[in-house]
Amino acid sequence: TLAIERTRLANERTLLAFFRTGLSLIVTALAIFEFKEDPWYMRSAWGLIILGAAVIIFGVISYIITKRRIANSYNNEKDT
Repeated sequence: TLAIERTRLANERTLLAFFRTGLSLIVTALAIFEFKEDPWYMRSAWGLIILGAAVIIFGVISYIITKRRIANSYNNEKDT
């Protein structure tokens, strides 16, 4: 059971890492919006916002899938 608990905690840390990375990309884009008014920088900033949102969404989906796999693994181990 300790191994499963370590795996759960690792899954949560991974979610937080994805969230932190996505948020950093979005904050960087907001800084670019604030200081640069060149159209190329604006397109790059929008790209960073989209990429940051995609990273966060991917992290949440990955977390949910892994959480279900861990629960299934625990239930299968419990049954045997």
